Amino acid sequence: MTLIQDVDGILASATDEVRYPVLAAAMRGPQGTELRHELVRLLAPQMHLRAPRRGVRVMCRLEGSGYDEPVLLTDISATGVRFLVLASVPLDLTHFGDMRLHVRTPTSLRTLAVALVRRCGGDDRYTDVACRFLSTAEDHAQVVAEVRSTIFGGASPHHPGL
Repeated sequence: MTLIQDVDGILASATDEVRYPVLAAAMRGPQGTELRHELVRLLAPQMHLRAPRRGVRVMCRLEGSGYDEPVLLTDISATGVRFLVLASVPLDLTHFGDMRLHVRTPTSLRTLAVALVRRCGGDDRYTDVACRFLSTAEDHAQVVAEVRSTIFGGASPHHPGL
């Protein structure tokens, strides 16, 4: 499915007269087709498709300037990761270019450079952090696939030494 089709699918709900009476009337009007096409052209560039994500539960280590802490990887895609870190850990996230995630795959221990995207939430025990990969090695897709496969029994989520 293309981005244009995605936006066009979203606009299908614009004909709901209860939720969007003015927009629904305009879409049914004499220039409804043109309005729909213009909205698609307007909105499509503003929407960014996210890489498909997979929920995982894998223990890793987050290393940065002044810290080296265990984290629980909760989500991974080709472009980034999300993890939980203990809230009591004083992470200096301002030096985001210096963050490395150490992940053990079935084939080796890998280091993935990451940059903070945002703090997603958390509570008094954990902070939920989203990061993007800074650079990708030639075998990056294979590393992501190996980490993702851990939920299907390809590898244990507990790795000694991490």
